[in-house]
Amino acid sequence: MTAIAVMLGVAPAALPAWDRLCAALDAFDRPPICRANPDDWADARATVRAEAAAACSWCPVVEACREYGRHESAGVWGAVDRTPPAHRQETAA
Repeated sequence: MTAIAVMLGVAPAALPAWDRLCAALDAFDRPPICRANPDDWADARATVRAEAAAACSWCPVVEACREYGRHESAGVWGAVDRTPPAHRQETAA
């Protein structure tokens, strides 16, 4: 999994968290909601990201996702919107 992570651009410091997230997702018996509508988790509109964060808060892998998300600078990870305030939009761009 590490070679794939490097190809995807996962930072070396994030590899342990990435591996834990991937293992948690592999153990999950169905695709998490973020995989059904992945664009919502990186949408430019803050309202859409807020809905995405609320939707994933119940997910069984939320803690592993949140841990990995600490290494991300934007989007919703583990029910937390990590998009910097300067890049948040309230309406469609």
